[in-house]
Amino acid sequence: SAASGDMDATLKQWARALLADNGDDANAILRMTITGGAGGRGLVPQQATEAMCLMSLSPAPSPPTSLKLIISDYAVLAGQPDGDFKTGNYLRNIQARKQAMARGADEALMLNQWGRVASAAAGNVMIETDDGQLLTPPVAEGALPGIMRAQLEHLPDCPVQMAQLSRAMVETARHIYICNSVMEVTAATFDVADDEMGMAIEKARRWRAQLPVETVF
Repeated sequence: SAASGDMDATLKQWARALLADNGDDANAILRMTITGGAGGRGLVPQQATEAMCLMSLSPAPSPPTSLKLIISDYAVLAGQPDGDFKTGNYLRNIQARKQAMARGADEALMLNQWGRVASAAAGNVMIETDDGQLLTPPVAEGALPGIMRAQLEHLPDCPVQMAQLSRAMVETARHIYICNSVMEVTAATFDVADDEMGMAIEKARRWRAQLPVETVF
């Protein structure tokens, strides 16, 4: 619609201004948070209000070589009306990541209420099966749509398919990958002595090199 087009143009203008004020550093993370604005107290404020937008820039870290995984006790509730929105409600994800760190791991996989893998604490999950299929859980399983996952799907040698992933499928997968907009795509494993990790690391590196360099703003 015209209104959404105007908002899109405005947000891009603000983002350009923020980048310009910080030296146009291309190797940075721009985070945008949009709220309902200041409408007074209560779950459903009665006062008329305008949306509020907060943008921040942070230095982009180098992607990790690989990640050690656990499966968290904290679950994702799939099938909710807001399931495909990225909100600020990260309590379960934070607890899952803390659990991973307490066990000497880097990242946690989170199951949904049906016991299937939905996502990582911060990112989408992809597995490679023994016959070479690349599978990732759909939004209906509790995963977010994923900007980086969407970009990977367009690479010629990364034919990702949506599929339900049982815990056993992930634990016995040939390769596991975690992707998000910060680290892009990284190989992951439950077993630090995984003999095939070198192949997974190289494949993730090759995918990163093929990702499009887009001038979004």
